[in-house]
Amino acid sequence: MKSFSLKRYRVLPIVLSLFLYLGLYYFSDLKTNHFDLDEYLFIRKTYYFDLYFLKRDFQDNRWYTEDAPDQPKVGPYLYGITLHLAGIQDIEEYLQKIGFRVYRIEGEQWWYRLRGHRLVNLTPETLTVLQPVWLGRQTAVIFSLSAFLVLLVITYKIKGLLFGLISTLLLGRNTLMYWYGRLAMTDSMQLFFFFSNLLLSLLFLKALRARDHSRMALVALALGANCSLGVGVKVSGMLMYFFLIVFFLTLIVMHRNSKSISRFVSFCFGIVTTSFLALFVLLHPYTHHDTFRQFISIFTDRYEYANEARLYQPKRAVYGRLDAIKLIYKRILSPQSGYVNFKFRHLPIDIILFVVGLGLMIRRAVRKLSLKKISGEFLLLMWTAIVIGSLILYLRNDWPRYYLPTVASITIMQAYAITSIFQGAINFITAKSMRARDK
Repeated sequence: MKSFSLKRYRVLPIVLSLFLYLGLYYFSDLKTNHFDLDEYLFIRKTYYFDLYFLKRDFQDNRWYTEDAPDQPKVGPYLYGITLHLAGIQDIEEYLQKIGFRVYRIEGEQWWYRLRGHRLVNLTPETLTVLQPVWLGRQTAVIFSLSAFLVLLVITYKIKGLLFGLISTLLLGRNTLMYWYGRLAMTDSMQLFFFFSNLLLSLLFLKALRARDHSRMALVALALGANCSLGVGVKVSGMLMYFFLIVFFLTLIVMHRNSKSISRFVSFCFGIVTTSFLALFVLLHPYTHHDTFRQFISIFTDRYEYANEARLYQPKRAVYGRLDAIKLIYKRILSPQSGYVNFKFRHLPIDIILFVVGLGLMIRRAVRKLSLKKISGEFLLLMWTAIVIGSLILYLRNDWPRYYLPTVASITIMQAYAITSIFQGAINFITAKSMRARDK
């Protein structure tokens, strides 16, 4: 319920001010941010954009046997678009010209030499090599800001403008989000598609309530396409499809007394699945032959890689699921963590707000379910459960970026608690002043 609202003419300046602030914050000192090895890997593979969209060359061995062919390609495609928009005609030729793969600093490969360091006091030659990385970082920031915008729309639709502003500001200011939302990687892209998945689910619910079959089918098509792009930037994007399975099953169960509705909802899920698989396979030539086995290998190979990574980074290895739970709490909710939203020494503000927000959301969702309605809170709860549950089951390495989707979900819960507390206080003060005035 949107109990907190402002006149429309006041809303736009507030939103624009927020995004002006976030834009300046995320673009500031972008070139001096610490360098991550994965930035090199993603930019290096931007030649895939040319192979696919411009040269239409599907015979190149790199699609099938070289250069990690089983890794999703949408991220390199998106970064490839960026390079072309910057005026680069042939990406592979350009990367060879600047020595992107071969340049060394004092005899060491440049990406290893700069790994984990701030990009300052560099030679002109090194700055030239880093030009595509700068472009990639700008793209990542654009996706971060786009993710914030989608989050604002979602939270506004669920509980009004205040919830939207607090959620967006908290996540935008989060240290982990700020760190990985500015690197030429795919974490900000994934978050954008995650939030888009939630927004499209809300739109599907709206179309279902209106019994608008055409709009339901269209949104289902968009859900499948969005899912394929989300998986195409990171394999963990598969969580979106798991979410949609639970979402549509819930709708079918809720409307089991109406065969016509449940059948059309089932039909829409078929559209989701078909569009997801069709677009994903279309965008990944690796899966064009022996599709089922190659598609599965994308996920199994990544899982095996995560297991193997524990061997060469033993200090970051995670083996037991109880250890994973403890580590998730330590990294995300513990007052001593660098990823929390409220850093007040030993005060557990984050865990308190998370529990309060969780409880309030559950109460709201249950109340709506008793009326045979699925609320936005229900979708957020379902998404949070899937994200946290999957992290517990999958976590094999204590790598910071793995926690970002969970940090985002917890931040939304905390914002919900803050919004509810603030609205409760406003309502109490208003009611008290009205009683005093009546006397």
